[in-house]
Amino acid sequence: MILILGCMKDSLTADVFRRMIVAGSSVLHLAESDLFAATPFSLEINRMDRCGFLQCSAQTLALNEIAGILFRLPRTWWPAPEFDLQDQLFVYHEAASSWFALLSGLRCPQINRFGLGWWVHDLSYPEQLRRGLAKTLEMTSEDPALTSQVPRRIFPTPVMESDDGRHVYLVGESIIPRSVRDRDIAGRLAEQRGALARWQQETGIAFCRLDFRQDGVADLLYVEPMPMLEGEPPDILDHVAAGVAGALA
Repeated sequence: MILILGCMKDSLTADVFRRMIVAGSSVLHLAESDLFAATPFSLEINRMDRCGFLQCSAQTLALNEIAGILFRLPRTWWPAPEFDLQDQLFVYHEAASSWFALLSGLRCPQINRFGLGWWVHDLSYPEQLRRGLAKTLEMTSEDPALTSQVPRRIFPTPVMESDDGRHVYLVGESIIPRSVRDRDIAGRLAEQRGALARWQQETGIAFCRLDFRQDGVADLLYVEPMPMLEGEPPDILDHVAAGVAGALA
């Protein structure tokens, strides 16, 4: 069973879901509210193994029956208003920590297997990814400019168009340049495919967008672990969705 966690208004989630159905795969889709508020589960952990199940409506899905997960939750869910604020905070964090414990321990392919920093909205998490990848690739890593507006949580970032900007999508083993001018960067990354694979394995980030600035020497500016494909050219969505579906199959 392929588990797709996301909103069907998200173009990538909808496209991957369609591809999996056409391919004849068994697929279960759960929106964010379904997962956090309407999906009881059991998780038992011992020194040797972990086991449990998800109760999805009338269906009981054992954890070892999950063959792959696409995780595209917008993280906008909040507990019901009948709880007071203190209880809402408690329920929110308990739900997040419980699902992190369950999902992070599954052995199936997962796009993406986010670290704890992402789950708790640690604003240093994307920076940790960027610095780690730059070190892995032995590439310069220019510190991002400081802004006066500091967000309270991690939000997906859009592509920032610029003359010296370069953008590449990394999807499993595939390296997808966003445009013709991004092919040089994609070629350089392809030469270091082994190092990229090790970074993906260590971080759990199988799918991301890499933003560079190329002015003579290429600087890695940002690692976006939750790329949004809205507004991207149709061929990019097609290539990325095919890569995601292939990594889950």
